[in-house]
Amino acid sequence: MNGFLLDTNVVSELTGIEPDSNVMAFLAEPHDLWFSAVVVL
Repeated sequence: MNGFLLDTNVVSELTGIEPDSNVMAFLAEPHDLWFSAVVVL
């Protein structure tokens, strides 16, 4: 299984007023993206 485990700072970047364009470009590409339960809490 291949993919990327997203750190909390990547996920929190989405909640900002103006998310970083590099983060948004990365997330727009087709990848298997994973996040830990810590991010959900």
